[in-house]
Amino acid sequence: MVNAGIEHQTIPLTNVQLNGVPTLQTNIGQVNVNYSQAFPTGTGVSFDFDNNRQTTNSTFNSLSPQLNSFYHA
Repeated sequence: MVNAGIEHQTIPLTNVQLNGVPTLQTNIGQVNVNYSQAFPTGTGVSFDFDNNRQTTNSTFNSLSPQLNSFYHA
């Protein structure tokens, strides 16, 4: 099974000096893949892969884009 999604947020801010930007913009993209297979011999195989990527225009965020990936077998 594969799940994917994207999201864009725009948030107007009231204080540029506190926030660094007049409008905070965030973009998020994610993909999750799950696979499972059972065999007649009683064995099976499965794996999960989750991936998330986030970007922002905030001047206080030192890492942009942020990438988070997870693999489990």
